Amino acid sequence: MKFKNLILSIDKKIATITINRPEKLNALNAETITELFQAFKKLSQNDSISAIILTGSGEKAFVAGADVAEINYHDEISGRIFSSRGQKVFRLIEKMDKPVIAIRLTKCQPELEEKFNRWYNEVHVPLLLKSKWVDSATRYKLIPIEQEEAPPYLAIYDFKNRQAYENHESSPEVAAVIRERYETWAGPGYEVLLRAVYEPIKTWHK
Repeated sequence: MKFKNLILSIDKKIATITINRPEKLNALNAETITELFQAFKKLSQNDSISAIILTGSGEKAFVAGADVAEINYHDEISGRIFSSRGQKVFRLIEKMDKPVIAIRLTKCQPELEEKFNRWYNEVHVPLLLKSKWVDSATRYKLIPIEQEEAPPYLAIYDFKNRQAYENHESSPEVAAVIRERYETWAGPGYEVLLRAVYEPIKTWHK
């Protein structure tokens, strides 16, 4: 299946859907929403797929939200149709009842590293943990080895299932976190290099 605004790739049991409208900050127009439904529907019916990763192309945004340029042309009826199609996609995603891991890869300017880590550990994560949907959070720092440059910091947030993650993303606690983050980091100095959501395939224990 080929898409205009999505890139669908499958590696073994993991499927990756990339929203590919970087010039529009991956904003969701009607065509993209339709393609998302088709892609998730197809993958949900494929028993060989154990996990689906949804991400966005470009360096500035995962998804900027609905495409405002298109919304301006909607009347009351077409606006309701557009909204219902979006809700249909999100309901399809919510029904995939598997544990979810949200990953953030971040970096900051070297001179701000102490401030950044203090803020992330003492302000940002505690605010996120106020959400009842988050089970745990863990931060990691890169161990330098001889390889290609990688983001220096990794944060992993665990949720019971996809529904819990979706509830968390739309919660007032997350809205408060976003507001606080923009107030603290209004200028350059800190950026999220990757924001991704994973479902576990298997866990091994000794």
